[in-house]
Amino acid sequence: MFFSITDSLHEIEPQELRPDVLTVGIVTCEELTEFGPGLGFDEDTIEASQKANHLFRTGLDVRDDYTFAELRIGKKRKWF
Repeated sequence: MFFSITDSLHEIEPQELRPDVLTVGIVTCEELTEFGPGLGFDEDTIEASQKANHLFRTGLDVRDDYTFAELRIGKKRKWF
């Protein structure tokens, strides 16, 4: 799911992405593999997100053209 940030927040489709508009995307590893190359993500970023690492929890990669944050979320638990 992608959101453009202008005077307000708008959900957009990947094909509506524009380089002149600040955009935030929330994607799975599979979606990153599908959309990442077309969005200009480095192959290193895409490959790193595919590697299973049980000790790794989160990461932030700041590049000239984008900032990539990765969140590893564990299994859902029922607390109540």
